[in-house]
Amino acid sequence: GEIEEEKLDSYDVHFYAPSREEIEDEVTKEGSLKLERLEMFEIDKKEQGKESYGTEVSKAVRAIQESMISNHFGEKILDNLFENYAILVDEEIAKED
Repeated sequence: GEIEEEKLDSYDVHFYAPSREEIEDEVTKEGSLKLERLEMFEIDKKEQGKESYGTEVSKAVRAIQESMISNHFGEKILDNLFENYAILVDEEIAKED
């Protein structure tokens, strides 16, 4: 109810995360850089004493998507959107467990 359905339908952003090999291949093929080290991190689902897994995932997604979402929908929806997203991720993880 916070966003017009038309505006929501017009937001079409695709996401693609390359594999380690794809990153290495592109850097090598492009040639102007030398890859010395490539580190990939995964959020620990079981780590105690930290924020929930859903909150951590939500923060990571927000870091990438926030500027595009706020540009399209406005900043006022951001906090509520990502809080709800964190809850949904936690609910899905609970189903998997």
